[in-house]
This record gives sequence, structure tokens and C-alpha cells, in this order.
Amino acid sequence: MNFYGIQEIPPSGQVPFDAQFERGSARVYLNAPGGETRSDFLGNYLHGKRRPGVYTHGCICERSEQVLKLLLQLDPKQTPKIPIWVRTP
Repeated sequence: MNFYGIQEIPPSGQVPFDAQFERGSARVYLNAPGGETRSDFLGNYLHGKRRPGVYTHGCICERSEQVLKLLLQLDPKQTPKIPIWVRTP
């Protein structure tokens, strides 16, 4: 299920599934550019990750969570949208 906006993910402490193991302590939904309908641009997140050595499925993983921490400090009334550009090799 898509979550729109910035979401803090509390530690669950439950085995075998701990949401922070896969998504870190926060995730940010990356809105598709206006009018974009291709699946590559839909449902992507910037998130942390505690699981070592694996990839994510269509998301951007930021293991250090430095960008996520900065985004969580923003006032959504002053900064309702943040433009981003993702480059691939």
C-alpha cells in the first residue's frame, strides 16, 4: 500500500519481520512528475535500510539516512514539495 508523504517507521522488535530492517527508520514517497503514468515512475520511495548487502525493488535506498533526517526536519507548511532528480548510470 502506498503511503504519500514522509513516514517515520518505528522499530517493531518482532521477528521475523522488522520494518526498519527493510525500510530503515523513515521513508519518503517520491511523487511522479505531473502526467507521468509509466510504472517506472510510480510507487517509488527514498528510504533507509538496515539489512546489509541487498538491493531494493524500484526504490532509492539511503542507508545513512542523512537526507531522510533533513527532510523530517522541514516544515511542510513552508516546504510542501521538494523537487528531486534521479540520475541513473
